[in-house]
Amino acid sequence: MTYLKYIEQVPLIRDVDSCTTAGDLDYPGTAFEVNTPDFEEILHVVVDAKGEQQVLIFPRDRPLRMPLVLLESILARAKEVVRANPKG
Repeated sequence: MTYLKYIEQVPLIRDVDSCTTAGDLDYPGTAFEVNTPDFEEILHVVVDAKGEQQVLIFPRDRPLRMPLVLLESILARAKEVVRANPKG
């Protein structure tokens, strides 16, 4: 199998479900949650204890593809809404 054939066999998502959340766990800030259209978690954009925005990637049992333009729009939106709230 060639790498191109492998890539073409991996599911491609062109749309995601996303929302701003404070999370299910105690978290002093906002996170940006990104899910597949069938609500399987892909990643969260979060702020760590030092105030750095980071991507928290959830392990999956299978690979997934998405257009780079979609990932760029996810990150741009997350940069707008993800904030630390040190006072909780």
